Amino acid sequence: MLATLTNGLGDHAIWVEIEYEGSGRSVFSTARQPRIIGFPSPVIMREIIITIGGPLLMEPGRYWLKLYASGTLVAQRPFTALAPPPPNPAVDAPPPERGEDERDRAPPQKESS
Repeated sequence: MLATLTNGLGDHAIWVEIEYEGSGRSVFSTARQPRIIGFPSPVIMREIIITIGGPLLMEPGRYWLKLYASGTLVAQRPFTALAPPPPNPAVDAPPPERGEDERDRAPPQKESS
């Protein structure tokens, strides 16, 4: 996640949370390890990148990505997680074992005289 922050003054602890709208519960948070960002002046602009990894979204639905600065919600954006598509046997099937497919067989050898 990329965030651009401005209009701050002093040091602020920055963290993100992802909240599932269906239950209101947080499914991801960096609050335990916030980033400290310093603003020597309100006209200073800071950009931060926060990596979000791992299997977070266990069910399809609407989620909210929330950005906090020193405990205050400063930005949020909704997004939708879709259900995975059903398996496609033509694509998801394991490859045939060697020799089961005609294309895998070697052409017959010609006898030499």
